[in-house]
Amino acid sequence: MTALANTTFELAISEPMLRELASTMRCPRLQRYGPFTARDLERIEGVLRRLAVVVPGLYEDIDMVPTDAKDNPIVACALESTADYIVTDDRRDLLPLKVIPVAGHKLIQIVAPGAFLRLLR
Repeated sequence: MTALANTTFELAISEPMLRELASTMRCPRLQRYGPFTARDLERIEGVLRRLAVVVPGLYEDIDMVPTDAKDNPIVACALESTADYIVTDDRRDLLPLKVIPVAGHKLIQIVAPGAFLRLLR
């Protein structure tokens, strides 16, 4: 969190991703770690809105992740925010893509958290 606080990088999230987070936090398999109340979810969303650049999610219809369509909003957020990196531990669907090539956009690299931390040093 220090790098984020020192603006070494900028966190981006989209409205569709915030909705998905709230939905996921309500699912029974995660509630065993909580339970997460509506107030908890509001606080988490508030923190994310303060720390991140929130993009509206205009690229919702993008189809760039062939193995899991539920990951498309992550790619859409990266494109909309003109991100350099997608940082994920999704070894099945996102990391194997390595880069997102879209005409008219710079390449977006997909890296694991450890690799991203090394890039920040």
